[in-house]
Amino acid sequence: MKVSMLKMSALVVGVFFYSQTQAQPPRPDKEEVFAKLDASKDGKLDKEEFKSGAEKRKEDLKEKRDPRKAFDKMDADKNGTIEYSEFEKMSEAREERRSKKMNPDLLFEKMDTDSDGFVSLEEFKAHKRPDHKKRK
Repeated sequence: MKVSMLKMSALVVGVFFYSQTQAQPPRPDKEEVFAKLDASKDGKLDKEEFKSGAEKRKEDLKEKRDPRKAFDKMDADKNGTIEYSEFEKMSEAREERRSKKMNPDLLFEKMDTDSDGFVSLEEFKAHKRPDHKKRK
């Protein structure tokens, strides 16, 4: 019995970490990234601003991939193990977030900027461009 619970725990943790590596976060807007990097707000990145931004990005990625933080977040009762109910709760929360992002009705509404019930080629192209957020 104890061995099967250990195997089940290992499987659950493995599935969780696999799902973490497969999820691709949305890419940030290029203009927002540039504005954050441009500390002097002069519209240009000097070597120091670029270097500082690269180091910050490296730290952020390292922090996001820290398995201990992911484990601690999932271990809701903080007992040092992940029970199936905790795993299930985290999985359901992730699915809910994904479904909100991928809701076809909301996406269509967002693309149909003139609200005529159709997405024209121009609206489709505008949605696909990085600067489509500005059109609203």
